[in-house]
Amino acid sequence: MSAYRTKHRKKSCGQSMLEITAGLFVLVPLVLFLFDMYVMALSNQLVDNFAKDAARAAANQPDQGAAQTAATKALENFKRSDYVRSMVIENVNYVPNETVTVKVKMEVHLPVPFPVMNNDPVFVAQAIQPIVTVSR
Repeated sequence: MSAYRTKHRKKSCGQSMLEITAGLFVLVPLVLFLFDMYVMALSNQLVDNFAKDAARAAANQPDQGAAQTAATKALENFKRSDYVRSMVIENVNYVPNETVTVKVKMEVHLPVPFPVMNNDPVFVAQAIQPIVTVSR
């Protein structure tokens, strides 16, 4: 009877190790994928916030040139994440006494590369703000 119990315990322990290993093969990639999704969500929020900040800065200017300069200065002062490869102001459209539109493009490198995903997604955000100064 004692030999049967010892053999059964070894078989049970080996089966448990196999189940844990198989579970980790599913769990680890899932956790890494969720981390990539987290970085993508934060990047989307970051580019949106920057577009709004740049549009607010440009809206306080009297003309197109000053609006472009203010948006570029906002880009220089903006804190970036380590995963951001590049952030560029694509367009500043200043309509005197009405609105200013700023379009921003940001390229991100995901920390965990997956073979079926684009590991360098590009996020584009656009923000529109009313002009708060009167141009002459």
